[in-house]
Amino acid sequence: MGWTARGSISTERLGILVSSNQRGVNASQGNLGGTGLGSFNDRFRDAVVGGSPFASPLFQGWVTGLGTASNQLMQEGMSEEACKDLLMEYTDQLRLSMAANLQDYHMHSFQGEMKAGREFLYSCQPSAYAKQPWETVNYADCHDGQTLFDQQGEAGVGLEEMTRVQQQQSCKHGVDLLTLLQATIVETELLNAQFFNADWGKVIMKARDGTSVEDRCRINMLGLATVALSQGVAFFHAGSDILRSKSLDRDSYNSGDWYNKLDWSCKSNNFGVGLAPGSKNNAAWPLHKPRLVSELQPSANLIKLCREQFLVLLRLRYSSPLFRLPSAEAIKSQLRFHNTGPNQEAGLIVMQLSSAGQPGSTQQVYDPQYSHVWVLLNSNPHKVAFEAPAGDVPLQMHPLQQEQSYYSWCKACSNHMLEVSAHTAAVFVQQHG
Repeated sequence: MGWTARGSISTERLGILVSSNQRGVNASQGNLGGTGLGSFNDRFRDAVVGGSPFASPLFQGWVTGLGTASNQLMQEGMSEEACKDLLMEYTDQLRLSMAANLQDYHMHSFQGEMKAGREFLYSCQPSAYAKQPWETVNYADCHDGQTLFDQQGEAGVGLEEMTRVQQQQSCKHGVDLLTLLQATIVETELLNAQFFNADWGKVIMKARDGTSVEDRCRINMLGLATVALSQGVAFFHAGSDILRSKSLDRDSYNSGDWYNKLDWSCKSNNFGVGLAPGSKNNAAWPLHKPRLVSELQPSANLIKLCREQFLVLLRLRYSSPLFRLPSAEAIKSQLRFHNTGPNQEAGLIVMQLSSAGQPGSTQQVYDPQYSHVWVLLNSNPHKVAFEAPAGDVPLQMHPLQQEQSYYSWCKACSNHMLEVSAHTAAVFVQQHG
């Protein structure tokens, strides 16, 4: 339940009729607000990792390097300005989703306009559809498609072979790769129906060439942090905390235990155990082969480290009631984003959660420990700093993160300057004055 029906090229008119409620009210996302029913928030997924099932799988997203560590295909297919604009659009989409994707949550867009959630667009639909936080289920990856770790395969690897395959498909379908990359998000729905529904398969290649396995692990954990620290229902794909891989299988429903294995001992994440089954992947085998190399296999220590950091994320989510605000009214009054608008620093999301002034409030949530909680999410491949307008009470890193060497490069300075290392989510807190 929740997906909006889309027609293929041959049945496009039928698809439009169905998706416009012209054959009865659909159980689709746009109609679920106020019903109390939740649906998977594809807006969140697409903004985090990039692309969508209906857009080019070559697109990067907020966490996978769009505009901050652009891969070879993005660099060749889009101008620097176009990459930046797409990153800003995805960042707005992600912020809105972190506020439970509420229809009437207001924030500044990257163009500088104050807009309600319903006024932001996702593929010619309103981006926000929820009226209460439990009506949106945020996720970065799930059982469909490649895992979050697998999606970070290098875009330039196997480029010559990909170009050859693309040229064959271009001749067959009349659409070329450059057209796909330069198309708007809306246009790609029709173009990809022609191009990527062919036998090639939806090969996802997002990471910039040369991205280290350590950075891939940080990118994986940052993707999970965006879910853990958002309002609404948090959904995690089984094994994403241990860098789960299906050896690049894009549809493992019938692939058996060999590709769906979960190694809870953390000795291996199941990457590179063989070419994924040919029923859904054989056309992409020439692209998979050079990417299934041992250099991209995380060590047991890295897998265990990510598992530990995932547990920290869960503890952070439950360390303050502000991370689980129970109503739309509470979110609208207690959650605010900074670093927005046209002059924002790219790749940085700054979210401020504020406690009610005193216990017993009927409209707001009171945190007995903290007056404010600041969440900084940095998708850049370098450290960033942000000056928080936090008043007289000093900020400090959350105690749960202070204990972890993983966050050793993050700190709160005496002048309210907050520093966050590359590919990292950091939480800072302010005690009641």
